Amino acid sequence: MSEPEEYRFGDLTVNRFDLYEIAVQCPPIEASFLDAVHAGNPRALGEDFAGPAGVSRAWLAMGDDRRAIATDLDDEPLRHAVRRLAEAQGNGAVERLTVRERDALEVGDRSDVIAALNFAVCELHRRDRLLTYLRNSLYRLEPRGVLVCDLYGGVDAMLPGTSEQTIETEQGELVYIWEQIEADATTGRVSNAIHFKLPDGTRIQRAFEYDWRLWSPAELRDAMREAGFSTTEVYAHYGDAMDEHGNLLVEPISTDDNPDGPVPELDDQWVLYIAGRV
Repeated sequence: MSEPEEYRFGDLTVNRFDLYEIAVQCPPIEASFLDAVHAGNPRALGEDFAGPAGVSRAWLAMGDDRRAIATDLDDEPLRHAVRRLAEAQGNGAVERLTVRERDALEVGDRSDVIAALNFAVCELHRRDRLLTYLRNSLYRLEPRGVLVCDLYGGVDAMLPGTSEQTIETEQGELVYIWEQIEADATTGRVSNAIHFKLPDGTRIQRAFEYDWRLWSPAELRDAMREAGFSTTEVYAHYGDAMDEHGNLLVEPISTDDNPDGPVPELDDQWVLYIAGRV
């Protein structure tokens, strides 16, 4: 099995998964957000379409009583996850991580929280596949459990184009480039890629590529209800504040209990988090 190609990033040696975590994710905040959305002292996380399982690793760092199940069809990011987890938290944490190299629609491990982040449900191009995944997720969740997915959209969501973001780090400037290569509004299908530029000028083209079906929040909520989830909620951000114990305080912008509430104002480009509860 080949290992991911490595690059010099200042004083560090990194691969494309490390760069993704620096540029795209904030796993500790994401793990805290999932904990807050559950709001019931959850212990087990199922991270589906996990890639390098950054959220699972951050979840395990929240306490020795936490465990995580990371599922992905590709063993390369899962092996990277185990290696980085051992380096950062030791073998005790590795023992609390279960990795599943398989289709997320076929996993049976039970969890308090299931996360399908980084627009993972968009990998399910047909509604019947989406419903199969949602029903399987509902089956896997413990009582009071919650599934959290994210979606993106906005005025340019169906337009090809490129955006760049320069990220200042202790190792120098990392340039993150998001490219929407193709988009078809008649089918909701988009083709995207992520590129990176390192401080020494090295360019990593197509570090990640995606073929997605952009579900709308309304479509996903309808599918969750049809799959059997009792309620759905929408969150626009990870939380505005923390309590005295350092826990995130989160508030949905839309719930099933308040369908006629005020219409939330969203940015021209938005990311929303859709939660379905058991």
